[in-house]
Amino acid sequence: MPIYKKDLQKKLKLTIESIKKKTSKEIKRLSVISKGDDWSFMIKSLAVLESTILKLLIAKSNDIRYEKFYSRISLSQKADLLTDLELISKQQRKFISFLSKIRNNLAHNPEEINFNLKKYINTLDINELKQLPNQISNSEDEKDKLDLTFIKKNPKKAIWITLAILLSLLIAETELIEKEIELTNLAIKTSEELIQKIAPEMFAS
Repeated sequence: MPIYKKDLQKKLKLTIESIKKKTSKEIKRLSVISKGDDWSFMIKSLAVLESTILKLLIAKSNDIRYEKFYSRISLSQKADLLTDLELISKQQRKFISFLSKIRNNLAHNPEEINFNLKKYINTLDINELKQLPNQISNSEDEKDKLDLTFIKKNPKKAIWITLAILLSLLIAETELIEKEIELTNLAIKTSEELIQKIAPEMFAS
């Protein structure tokens, strides 16, 4: 894929800057959300996640017309699509399922308005508790998983950390896909310019 070095360096610099800017914006938003009650935290943070996933799916399809379709399907269905497209791992899909299950229960049950994550954790049986480090994680590697004791004492912080990492990865993936499309278009333009220089007679009218 022929691209002038200066153009490639410029694109890479802009991509890195864009990833940093967008990631910082979403992490700050997540931090603000985390200062509220647990009910609001779960509802709002999942809204941020779903919006980020939607942007990634649109970028992957490279067609804004798919936005209406992706907007209509559930978060679970969006996550399934990302898994099938290998844009997220099965472990990340498991984390999204964990969050989605809690969010759906809160959204459809007005009695959960005073939802508390620590109290929720305390209602889990021993087998469900043992699964928490496998559910609140982006990595399948055991050494990267959060400690169960930490999760039990700081469930909101555990979810915040894991979600912040996931959002960062999704944003980076979206940017890379968009820039790849831009690089492809730039390569076509560069190829045309090179061909015109090498064989100008082919472009003579």
